[in-house]
Amino acid sequence: MNLWKVEQNKLQEIQKNRLDSEDRLENWIAEDSNILGLDILIIGKQVVTSFGGRIDLLAIKSDGELVLLER
Repeated sequence: MNLWKVEQNKLQEIQKNRLDSEDRLENWIAEDSNILGLDILIIGKQVVTSFGGRIDLLAIKSDGELVLLER
């Protein structure tokens, strides 16, 4: 997937850089889930499951459906 920006009335591809910390991305999403373009509310971070696993971010949609976000 490519990202683009409009600069001086022209489309410019945004160069991809490796994120130096996956935790930083998780924090950005937790602070403002709108960056995903989804209508969700983050309700948990690093949620431990009964299966011994861990969910990076747990969210809920307006209809009550749960959304799991993993990096």
